[in-house]
Amino acid sequence: MSSTAKPKQKRLEWVDIAKGIAILLMVIGHELPMTSLIRMVIFSFHMPLFFILSGFTSRAVTSWTEIKRRVPRLLQIWCLAAIMIFLYELECVILQQTSFIQALHLSLLGIFWGSNIGSLVSPGVMWFLFVFAWAKFLFEVCQLIFKKNQFILGPLVLLSAYVAYLVSQHMWLPQAFDIVPIAILFMWFGYLLKRILHCLNNFSLGIIFIIAVLFWIFCIKHGLYLEMATRRYPLFFVSILEAVAGTIVCSIFSMVLSKIVFSNAFSFLGKHTLNIMCIHNLDLYKNWWAPMLSTSTPWLAAGIRLLEDLSILLLLFIGTKLFRRIKYKNQIL
Repeated sequence: MSSTAKPKQKRLEWVDIAKGIAILLMVIGHELPMTSLIRMVIFSFHMPLFFILSGFTSRAVTSWTEIKRRVPRLLQIWCLAAIMIFLYELECVILQQTSFIQALHLSLLGIFWGSNIGSLVSPGVMWFLFVFAWAKFLFEVCQLIFKKNQFILGPLVLLSAYVAYLVSQHMWLPQAFDIVPIAILFMWFGYLLKRILHCLNNFSLGIIFIIAVLFWIFCIKHGLYLEMATRRYPLFFVSILEAVAGTIVCSIFSMVLSKIVFSNAFSFLGKHTLNIMCIHNLDLYKNWWAPMLSTSTPWLAAGIRLLEDLSILLLLFIGTKLFRRIKYKNQIL
């Protein structure tokens, strides 16, 4: 190995745990009624957490060559989202007996908009993948452009996010580009938190935890919580800071949880969040289970869907392991 090669970045277990908690909450939150207090708590931070932690774990970008190396991975994520939208519409063709032409039309609309557009197009959680791919690319480009003027990056990201918020209150843009700057803002917060964390001792971390909890509770008590997919940002910067506070609370809780044995289960889920999102999108729930369940039993619905999604993940994981083992044995023989 060349001496100039960069060592592989070690995964932070608490980051995986936090992501594992958030992905479980995502599945549960989708089945709870709009007025549910638990739903408010979940939506106040669960999707921003992924953007914030992405910024937290980001390496500093020093050249355009590095960005070019990362583009294929982001393109794969974008293409995966497009494929998932098409497969979901194909499910509707099979289970709801809609026409293939209609499914193709809705798929193309979903891919073009990259997010929910009223009741016409609903790509589900795939909006996150479109937004993530664009936001990650643009965030790294901004980091490179302003690497010598980092003090400019913060105000620019804040201004861009606020303009995107204003636009989203009047019109939604293709590829969810009115959400992308807000996702970049969350990534920047994560990038900033990483640098602040290195300067803190346990006592300071505890103080920040208490402040974050109190602010988070205050916002929830007053009905303030954001929903990125539907462009809901009450008191904009307040709800943005609320999402950061919720992420800080979940992250510090995950740091503590990482010292406990059973935390491995959350860590495992955190390493497979992309798989869970895809399973969640194609779990046949809307076309199969949902019509059988009463709207008065949201927790039952959430439990069934969570059990289904995790069971499919486990089966895929075991199946993949077995396939690799058989393939390895065949290569030896």
